[in-house]
Amino acid sequence: MRKILLATAAIIGASVGTMGLASAQVETLQGTVATPSSGGAYTYGDNNYMSGTMAKGPVANPTPGTMVIRLGVRLDVGMAASWSDIDNTGGTKLNPYQILEYMRIYPGMDAMAANGLRYGGAVELRQNYAAAKGAGTSPYLSTQTVFVRRAFAYVAADNFGIIRLGEMDGVMGTFDEGGATTGVFLSPSGTIVGGNLQSNNVSNAWMAPYFGAQSGAEYGANKIVYLSPSFFGFDFGLEFAPSQYNGYSIGAGANAEGLGGCPSGALGGANCPNASSVPGGEAAYTNFWEVGARYQHTFGPVAVLGYGTYVGSGVVQNSTGLTNFNGLGFFQLGANVSFLGVSVFGNLLHGVVNGDYGVNQVGAVQSTGFGTGAKYAFGPFTVGAVYSQLDDQGAAGPYVGKTQRHAWVFATAATYTPAPGLTFYLDYNYGQQHQGEFDFATGGHDSLHNDIKAQGVMLGTVVKW
Repeated sequence: MRKILLATAAIIGASVGTMGLASAQVETLQGTVATPSSGGAYTYGDNNYMSGTMAKGPVANPTPGTMVIRLGVRLDVGMAASWSDIDNTGGTKLNPYQILEYMRIYPGMDAMAANGLRYGGAVELRQNYAAAKGAGTSPYLSTQTVFVRRAFAYVAADNFGIIRLGEMDGVMGTFDEGGATTGVFLSPSGTIVGGNLQSNNVSNAWMAPYFGAQSGAEYGANKIVYLSPSFFGFDFGLEFAPSQYNGYSIGAGANAEGLGGCPSGALGGANCPNASSVPGGEAAYTNFWEVGARYQHTFGPVAVLGYGTYVGSGVVQNSTGLTNFNGLGFFQLGANVSFLGVSVFGNLLHGVVNGDYGVNQVGAVQSTGFGTGAKYAFGPFTVGAVYSQLDDQGAAGPYVGKTQRHAWVFATAATYTPAPGLTFYLDYNYGQQHQGEFDFATGGHDSLHNDIKAQGVMLGTVVKW
């Protein structure tokens, strides 16, 4: 009878363990133990690799001889309505109302060797969209794909920090703590960094984010990042990226012919990621580097986050000897102070950059961007708002030395999380842009559409598992 009871208990235990398997499981080197996840497993924000010192958090920490396997999924759905001054141009008018959806998948692994060495990797897959083939919904769906947005590996130890290699968040994106100083954390929609609501508008309707943190321009390039251990709340980071591209693109497929792994006669631009000089030059950076320092500490009920980074780079040169573009050279500062559910934050950027990590044409003005806002969390609810402004060159070419761009956006958001993995949000954005002689509708030189106003509202939900 005792043997029968033990066997029955083992079967029931295995069944319950399998049913409880969610987004993470702990794998020992000798076998697998299924355990319920303590939180979401996502490419950005995993407490095992976002700092040089492993931290406690929603994702389980590996112990010597174990491996934590993660698989998170995020689904965004919502209804949006948006309007801008260029929704009705050239005989085409847009419907302001849409129902939107977006899917992301986050596989990953965190492990620790018997000697304490930590290692792992993470991938982020996203839903992609393409033009429809023929009429109807089904042909449109058949053109959609899933693409890689982040993919990296890391090794770490608490006594030397962490080294990450691949397509991922750099120093600035890591130190910004998920948008805590820029306002991105106000809503799961992404708010003002090409968020769900802004994707409902035509191009040029909204201000480009002045800050690289949380944007694809920042985390989309292949890079190596070092983050030091934390000392009394301080840590620092170093980053290097040879170009603004990613993947095994050099010498592969269409890039296999010609000089330097580029197609013959097509040196420069996206066809030649490793070019260092081309005839006429190229508006692309090379040898990108960044250095920064961060401070984070909790004083009783007060939590403080502050950081500063500096970015520099080369640029694809003009092989004829002329200099058409300048390399990047700018600093960014950010801070967030939280007390009893209230967070006050701000961010400042200044230097040689145009828009979101774009290089400046020679003679163009430097950029200054800033943002400030607040967020209040009470129970399952949050409310917050942010104002961001950017003064930069904007459209270059014939506009350099004549006109520059001035843009701003105000965003407010409210969220409600009634249960783990379920969040409802309501966003409202309003923004304006101006650049003399530049037509925001056509992208050409014209006195029309030099001033653009855009606004929108979105009600949505995010489900995570």
